[in-house]
Amino acid sequence: IDEFCERKHEDEIVKRMCPNGDLSCLKTLSVEEKKRYHAPKCICLISYHPFIEAYRIYLTELYRLSLTPSEIPIERYLCNFFLETPLPPRGYFSVRYRIGDKVLRLARSPQNNPLIEQPLSTQLLFELFDLDTLVHIYTALLLEKKVLFLSTQYSILTLVAETFCSLLYPFDWPHAVIPLLPEDFLAFLKAPTDLDLPEDMMIVDINTSSIKNLPDMPFLPKHELTKLKRYLQPVSDLFFGCKAQEFHQLDLAFSVAPTPDQIEE
Repeated sequence: IDEFCERKHEDEIVKRMCPNGDLSCLKTLSVEEKKRYHAPKCICLISYHPFIEAYRIYLTELYRLSLTPSEIPIERYLCNFFLETPLPPRGYFSVRYRIGDKVLRLARSPQNNPLIEQPLSTQLLFELFDLDTLVHIYTALLLEKKVLFLSTQYSILTLVAETFCSLLYPFDWPHAVIPLLPEDFLAFLKAPTDLDLPEDMMIVDINTSSIKNLPDMPFLPKHELTKLKRYLQPVSDLFFGCKAQEFHQLDLAFSVAPTPDQIEE
């Protein structure tokens, strides 16, 4: 427990549990319990590079290692990864990093061909959205419409936003991107941009693969749209809906065993 919880002095316990100075709340704690008081802590990785899936696997394995008796502190693993592991150069080179029983592959695409090496897989989009919804979202982004993604699984919001932005190549998204918007900052949604008004916002519900508000916008040219759908329909048929049963577990670091009614006979 010392790996992800830190011990607190008795004075800190009083400040946290009795902010008004009323010590009666401590009467329920024995002396031994006060000595064993811990406060949870977390590790947050902040990076300029969109190795989101690799970082997720890294943190998962780091937690696994913290549960295994070892003389090596988890801080040593962090120092090794961020201080001793080189950043892959742009081009056709990659860096492989092993932690636990996982091997992470980090690579950055060359400047003149950014689609050849993507740290984010577009497979997730086909697993979450049907083809028509994908086309509507992509069209809205090409027209620089404001798009709001909603989901109960917070961890996929950044993945979805970054993947859609990468698909805009050779164009770039010129406006603000907020992958995860806290409830206290919902007023930002009402802020007008240079190109559209708040009421023209597209609202996408990832949980149901549906669009709640479809703004007025032109469609893609019919001929090009038909060709696009013809090429992508087999991919959509293959992947869409495959995460339906495990969707509620996407935020979890480890999969939970299915309940008896979820097991197909």
